[in-house]
Amino acid sequence: MFSSEEFWQCARDVVDVPYVRQAEEVSKRKKALVKALMKSGRMPDDGWQEHEIVEFLHMCAGMDSNNFSANVGVGEREGRVISPLVKRLSLGMAHGVGRSGDIAAVQPKAAGSSLIAKLANTMCLDALRIAGLTELKKAIILPCATGLSLALCLLSLKSTINKSWVIWLRIDQKSCLKAIALAGLRIKVIEPTRDIRKGSVSKSKKQQAADFGNISDFGDELRTDVHAIEQAIQELGGAQNILAIISTTSCFAPRAPDDVESVGKICAKFNIFHIINNVSALVAVRFGYDYNSMGSSLVHPVSFFQLKRRYFQFSKLYASFCILDSAFSAVCK
Repeated sequence: MFSSEEFWQCARDVVDVPYVRQAEEVSKRKKALVKALMKSGRMPDDGWQEHEIVEFLHMCAGMDSNNFSANVGVGEREGRVISPLVKRLSLGMAHGVGRSGDIAAVQPKAAGSSLIAKLANTMCLDALRIAGLTELKKAIILPCATGLSLALCLLSLKSTINKSWVIWLRIDQKSCLKAIALAGLRIKVIEPTRDIRKGSVSKSKKQQAADFGNISDFGDELRTDVHAIEQAIQELGGAQNILAIISTTSCFAPRAPDDVESVGKICAKFNIFHIINNVSALVAVRFGYDYNSMGSSLVHPVSFFQLKRRYFQFSKLYASFCILDSAFSAVCK
């Protein structure tokens, strides 16, 4: 195939020059979009149109060896797609990414797919920074849900320090338990405590009965039992045996979000890692937590669906990995 300039020159020989010039200007605009994206690696200020995205993906797919027109793939690692439907859905991309145990490495047979993967990682990082996680340094997209995200966080911490216990603030979600078990750790469950509103204890039974139904005095939320956490630390023989405390900010009623600031202070006091199961919370308006002010080691798995601005602040990066398709994880200290 000839170069872009040669193409436009040939087009001018066939079609009226003014019409070709209009199309050429549109083409230049598209090239400018691609150039800006590849140079910055950030989410564009203005979203691309669908056909522009598809054109770019097709261009990247053309960089993969399985789409070279003169090639006949006979190797055992060649990308082949037997179903035309699947090939259309994947835009012709058939190779995986990564190489030899390194998911972030460039795949020699798939330059285009590797380019997309690297751009997706940097755009993900940019989106998380827009959301307020300004201290993050790296991101990598992986197809992991909440449970595996938590397990990877725990395994990452476990590889740096040999401790066997995890204090888990109970939430009725099997993924959390399975994640701890997968990491080969022991679980200490902290049951939530029922919310007692201020003022209700001091009132007489007659007055309480008169006020029945007044939500300001009668609560049914299940809240963090902060005292029980400190008690559990002592029962387990102190912080030297505890790898992390796992709290949750995104849950269903009547379970209230955990008091992560108070938990963070306990983690800072005893020098214990704090894992926050924060799935879906980035789509909330604001939880109001300033993670920088907690003074604790923090691990923060969250869902990544739609990002707003300025939700969370983050502590200094210790090690990081992003798990996207439902969760993001960063191990911070």
